[in-house]
Amino acid sequence: MAESLREQALVQVVTRLQGMTGVRHWGGTYANAPRVERIFREPAQVGQLPHLIVLEGGQSQMAEFQSSGLTISYRDEFDVLVLGYINGDDQVTPSTWLQRLLEDVRRTLLADWTLGGLAGKVSIGNEDTDEGALMAAGLPLAMFAQGITVTLFPAYAVQ
Repeated sequence: MAESLREQALVQVVTRLQGMTGVRHWGGTYANAPRVERIFREPAQVGQLPHLIVLEGGQSQMAEFQSSGLTISYRDEFDVLVLGYINGDDQVTPSTWLQRLLEDVRRTLLADWTLGGLAGKVSIGNEDTDEGALMAAGLPLAMFAQGITVTLFPAYAVQ
């Protein structure tokens, strides 16, 4: 039996973000291939950077879309959260690397906004960024939390 559409969507998001290697949109590369996982970790718990974490967000909504015979289809606005941690280097500040990584996440997910035909679309939502608090805590990192909405159309059989 196949996993739920939401689980499949999370796997597809991870797969696409793992492909962020080679020359990127700003003309350079990351020092390491971005590590992508689905387990939340605090910035101090991650080793290799850049580090991306894909989680289910907290604002998903489902509404009946259509009924046909013994099937009810729904429009599922599935909320996904992408956390990103990155550091700077001798020439580029953590803030610049944060903007590069954030833009790369957006471009990568919007390049195939149906997640290989699984979704109706992927939309970019709200973001939150932080550099100062982490620097003040002694962590030379910047981080972001990017909201993503994946529109799915699950169908359920009526008994």
